[in-house]
Amino acid sequence: MGAFKSDDLCGFWTKCTVSAGVPTNAASFNVTSITDTGPGILTVTIGTDFASANWMCSCAAEMTATTYAVANARRANIRNGSQAAGSVAIDCTDNTATTNLAVDPAAWHVSGFGVQ
Repeated sequence: MGAFKSDDLCGFWTKCTVSAGVPTNAASFNVTSITDTGPGILTVTIGTDFASANWMCSCAAEMTATTYAVANARRANIRNGSQAAGSVAIDCTDNTATTNLAVDPAAWHVSGFGVQ
């Protein structure tokens, strides 16, 4: 195993819980702020920017309940065109309807890896 480099380590992470449609930064590392950009959209502002917009983002949406009922399913994606050196927006959708709906999850989980 080689030596660790800055791009080997997590550059930022956050867990944002949601209550009544309002996200709260419950715990984080290197996150300056979060913004409720709209229903099912969370924007994360990173404290120390990455060297470019080409860093690896990982995101997940926490289900709204512990059962695997279709109504509890949520899917998180990186919002198209939103990834910058110092921020990223995440979309959450409910794919159970005929048309996908933008919805808030129980919690957002977002992290990033790359050179800062």
